[in-house]
Amino acid sequence: MMPRNTEESAASKILAPIIIMIVLALVFSFVMFLLIYGQFWSPLTGVTEADNQMILAMIAEQRGTMLSRYISMLTGDFGVSDLTGIEVSYLINTRISATLILLVAGVVVTLIFAIPMGILSAVKRGTAIDVFCSAVAVVYKSLPIFGVALFMLSLFSFSLGLVPAGGNHHGIWSMILPVLTLSIFYFGFAMQTIRATAIKALDKKSGNLIFPQSDADNGSIIQSAVLPTISKSGLQLGWLFFGVIIVETLFALPGVGRLFFEGVAGRDLAVMSGSVMTLLIWFGIAAVIIGLIFAGITYGLRVSKGEGVSMSKGRLNIGVIIGATLVILLIIIALFASVLATHDPFEANPVQRLTPPSPEHLFGADSMGRDVYSRVLYGLRNTLGVSFLAVLISLVIGGIVGGAGALLEDGAGVFGKIANKVAICIGRFLGAGPGFLLAIVLANSRGRETFDLAIAVAFVLIPGFIRVFGGVVLCIKSGDAVRAFHMVIAQMSLSMALGIMFYSALGFLGLGAFIPIPELGSMIAMGSDFLRFGIYLVSFPGLALVISMLSFNILGESMNKMVLARSE
Repeated sequence: MMPRNTEESAASKILAPIIIMIVLALVFSFVMFLLIYGQFWSPLTGVTEADNQMILAMIAEQRGTMLSRYISMLTGDFGVSDLTGIEVSYLINTRISATLILLVAGVVVTLIFAIPMGILSAVKRGTAIDVFCSAVAVVYKSLPIFGVALFMLSLFSFSLGLVPAGGNHHGIWSMILPVLTLSIFYFGFAMQTIRATAIKALDKKSGNLIFPQSDADNGSIIQSAVLPTISKSGLQLGWLFFGVIIVETLFALPGVGRLFFEGVAGRDLAVMSGSVMTLLIWFGIAAVIIGLIFAGITYGLRVSKGEGVSMSKGRLNIGVIIGATLVILLIIIALFASVLATHDPFEANPVQRLTPPSPEHLFGADSMGRDVYSRVLYGLRNTLGVSFLAVLISLVIGGIVGGAGALLEDGAGVFGKIANKVAICIGRFLGAGPGFLLAIVLANSRGRETFDLAIAVAFVLIPGFIRVFGGVVLCIKSGDAVRAFHMVIAQMSLSMALGIMFYSALGFLGLGAFIPIPELGSMIAMGSDFLRFGIYLVSFPGLALVISMLSFNILGESMNKMVLARSE
């Protein structure tokens, strides 16, 4: 029978994160509510003071005070849509099934391919098979989901006519392309997670591929790899829902993700707030379930005494050299865009409208006659600049939260342990989806200046730095500052790739930099309307985007391997 103090300790480890998550959800929901509604309770410009007071009084009378409105929403009263006059609860209830089907089907299809490939890569670690599988995962992580969706639509719907282009009028056939697109987007994340957990299971030599060898075994490699993957999927839930928003919007699926985006784009306050509240409930339930799974896995692990970490020197691998070279080339191109450009990226020439690639216009001209080559160069500079600023912001905030939590855990008694739990829960909570919601709302509610967009992107990247800086503090305490430095550089590089993708997605959705400022995502969006005139309008900015993400992913993943090499 388990001792009473052990039972209490196990219960506290499970209940404490749940309580913290509930508190965070309430605080976060109120902050989101203030962001959504607060801008419309503020004084208006361009009208007299009397008219201003009358307008604000009408809004207050229609919606009630902010606090009373927030309390009503907590009880499920989301009101009616500002644009359609339909009950928001009805709109959400009619769209939940489509989103759940897309999410579940996308994850299932992903795992069907990611599980065997991840385990094969782990079993064949260090061989050509492992290198190939790992390279495939990195490439898939570097494919922007909106680019994948456009490719799917262009090839399988418009060119071949094999499957419907979107909507829900063809039953299950309408879900084929959306599910495949979401699966491709998630495959790289899932495969790398499964490979990492399978390697840990193999290193413990506690099980075989499928069945435990004895009662003393912790389980099979599949069991040891898949269960932690389910737990870690909570950190990727935000990216999954971000993918759902893109997929539902492009394929015209009537889901909650598309409803949320329609509310943001149309400034429909009731739809925005109702969607956010519903999604926060989903994320909260998912975080609790995944937290319980994680607690069960952690509680069941047995760590052998005397097992330490040998701090052998990690050697520079070829991936770091390739990744660093590509990143340096990208930075040089971005810095000298004004020198390399052949035309003014803002200059429109209707005579050259939709001109294909030629010696005069290397990448052709867009729908307004602007030089695509020059706009790609300036778009690369803009994308890298905003992403790098977002990484710096998330580095500072995530480093303070994660590092402070890890430092206080050992030296501040009970308060320190609580602080560390709160820091970890903040990272998991933001990473599970709310960070993406906040970023999208911020991008729409604030200005579209560089710093505003960087702040929005930073909220997506902060969870990664909170998680990493806990390990950084431990490395510094153990005297391995070099490994801590490698961890920070690796996370910065991986965050750059994620930041580039998210910022470009904001531009693609019309929430990025104001037109005509060159930005790769918005260039792809505008070019997609003229695909019948030439694929070059999408392919060149898309290629620049993929190369950028791939370069930073290669550098980050290779740096991670150096970190692991120092621990072996």
